[in-house]
Amino acid sequence: MKIFVAGASGAVGRRLLPLLRGAGHEVAGLTRSPAKASLLRGTSAEPIVADALDPAAVMDAVRQAQPEIVVHELTSIKGLDLHNFDRGFAETNRLRKEGTDYLLVSWLANID
Repeated sequence: MKIFVAGASGAVGRRLLPLLRGAGHEVAGLTRSPAKASLLRGTSAEPIVADALDPAAVMDAVRQAQPEIVVHELTSIKGLDLHNFDRGFAETNRLRKEGTDYLLVSWLANID
C-alpha cells in the first residue's frame, strides 16, 4: 500500500516510518526541511520537501506520492514557553486547521 506521512520528520513520524516500511508499505514522507530529507531516506521512505501551509506545494507533494492513504502528523513544536503557551502552539494550530484542509483537498483531488 502507498502511504503518505505528512510530518514524517517529527517525533511521531520518525518512529512511524520504519514500522510502515517493515510492514511492507511504500512510504513517502513530507518534511519542510531539506536537511531532514536524508533522515527520511534512512528509513527507506521517499522524502518530499514542501511547506504544509502552502496549498500548491501540498497538492504537488500528494500528486508526486500518489498515496492510497494519508497520515497527518503535522506539528511545529519548538521550545515551548510555558508563560505564553498559546504563542508556542500557534503554528501547530494552523497546521491542524489549514494543513489538514490542504491535505484533504489534495488527496481527494488525486484519487483515481
